[in-house]
Amino acid sequence: ENCKYLKKHTNNPYRNSENANEFVLIFDWENMQKAKEFFTSESLKKVLKNGGAELIETIYLEEIEKAT
Repeated sequence: ENCKYLKKHTNNPYRNSENANEFVLIFDWENMQKAKEFFTSESLKKVLKNGGAELIETIYLEEIEKAT
C-alpha cells in the first residue's frame, strides 16, 4: 500500500549505493502549491511512518533557483 501511494506520485527511487536505506525520490508537480500540499499531507506522513522512514528532507527547485 505504501509503495503504491508513492509510485502514484513519483518516478523510481534513486538508492544510495552504499546504504540501501537511503534514497531520493524526484517529483514533478503542476505548481508549487500542489507540491507543498502533498509534502505536508497527513497521507504522506502516514505512509512514511508505516514504512519506517525516520527523516524526510524536502528541497524545492524554487528554493534552489533563489539561492543561485
